[in-house]
Amino acid sequence: MKINLVLRTFSYPTEDLGKVKKALLNLGLKDSEIRPLEVEEAFGLPMYIIEVKRQDKKAIELLKNIYENLDRKERFFSFLESTYDEASHTSALRIDKQTLYKDKKIKLTPYGDVVHIKIKYVFPNNLEDFKKEFTKLLQERTNR
Repeated sequence: MKINLVLRTFSYPTEDLGKVKKALLNLGLKDSEIRPLEVEEAFGLPMYIIEVKRQDKKAIELLKNIYENLDRKERFFSFLESTYDEASHTSALRIDKQTLYKDKKIKLTPYGDVVHIKIKYVFPNNLEDFKKEFTKLLQERTNR
């Protein structure tokens, strides 16, 4: 199984960049992966864009970590299905950034202040086959 992940979030002028980094560490990222890019928002205030890319095994490990630490695992595949784009072979997850920081819990949400994760299915290149393969990986991990 091969997937590519692009994780992106923002640290707005009203937020503490250190807390946003802490939220991403709670997600399972390494400190060395978190490299904020400073940009200027509409009113001239500084804000940061944080983007992390992972491929293949590292991407799968992060996705497994996300799944295993979800507050409601039953919502995982329905979120992937609701955001699936057949033409680009992608889905997206949106993780509540505040819950991730404050409660150290992974909560999926359809909107709001989020960590956005775009998943590109490389092989298999469709959601249904990915779900079968991913479920098999999770079962193997549980049986260890």
